[in-house]
Amino acid sequence: MKIDICHVYPITSGTAGTYINSIYNALKSNFKQELFVNYYYKFDYGKKIFYRFSDLSANITFFKKHNSIRRVLRFFELVYGLLYIFIYIKRNKVKILNYSLNSDLTIEYFFLRAIKQITKTKIAITCHDVLPFGVNLENIKESRKFKKKKSFFNIAHFLIVHNSNSIEELEKYYGIKGKHVIQSPFPVMDIKPFYQENSLPHDIIDILSGKEFIVSMIGYFRKEKGLNVLLKGWNIFSKNISNVQLILAGHFPEKSIIKDTPHNETIYFHDGFLEDGAYTELIKKSDVIVMPYLRGTNSGIPSSILSMDTIVITSDINMFKTNPLISEDLMFESNNAQQLAAILQMLYKNSDNIKERIKESNKVKLEKYESDFKRELIESYNTLLNFIEDQPKILP
Repeated sequence: MKIDICHVYPITSGTAGTYINSIYNALKSNFKQELFVNYYYKFDYGKKIFYRFSDLSANITFFKKHNSIRRVLRFFELVYGLLYIFIYIKRNKVKILNYSLNSDLTIEYFFLRAIKQITKTKIAITCHDVLPFGVNLENIKESRKFKKKKSFFNIAHFLIVHNSNSIEELEKYYGIKGKHVIQSPFPVMDIKPFYQENSLPHDIIDILSGKEFIVSMIGYFRKEKGLNVLLKGWNIFSKNISNVQLILAGHFPEKSIIKDTPHNETIYFHDGFLEDGAYTELIKKSDVIVMPYLRGTNSGIPSSILSMDTIVITSDINMFKTNPLISEDLMFESNNAQQLAAILQMLYKNSDNIKERIKESNKVKLEKYESDFKRELIESYNTLLNFIEDQPKILP
């Protein structure tokens, strides 16, 4: 049996799996596909081969104390998964391997190298983040992280990106351009299937009680996410207002920001990732989710927020400026806390009328985006397959 596209995306447990689910469903009527995903992938199809035991052990006290053991277990699970996929590709004459680059381990590089040298399958790497996080852009080419990512990009026959900003970064920093870079739209990550009432932790339930205007930021709070900008903007906005609440829920790699933030009863830190039900419920209960990012390449969070009928405010970095789902009226200049505070003030003062108009507009945008996404994604993969069939000998 010949397979057109084989998708490999190990980080697909919980709501993260909505990314590849959206892609798979958009393509299924036009292409023969197979999907290799996390053991805890929510949906009832695909080969669920990754991280069954290491993901399960994440919440076990012993493995929390001895995380190195869990990492070793995770490594062997990854090796098993990649060997399984390699055998599958050899047997099924896969035309395109779509590999989602969420990590850049050496074993992954050797797997892709083996696919390239031993099989006729063409490698398409989906670049979720073109520039590695945590490096100085002024001397980025000297960074080990940059050099490692470049080796992955160079081994691929094609690179798939989700916006024009990524294309510019590939050319500027890596010298990669031309027909081997394919732009396809970022999928809508609809998280409604994960929604559960009464899933929030008790501490957040208590904090939200009686609040009329709830603003949240959720996720992994690395420096590039701009949390300091949100805190400054919130303090400007919330001065002398008592019935508002800012919830910051997720993982804080630098714990000092929790300790060093001046006491403010309207700000609450929940240090710990939320389960899927709680994650979706907090988005649903929030009036606004803020994404004050200073830098980024792609994010499925805006569509996730809109799928729960919640408003999103973002900074004006290119990642958001090129996203048709985000309104310019709800975008503030990156690193400008005063502008962020002004948008929060506008929504708070005119909450009933303006919020409903924004939500109705968001629904229209989301419906159009989903329709355009399916059409453009099919066109992107037709381009890949046609290029393989027309010019197989000139591929790198």
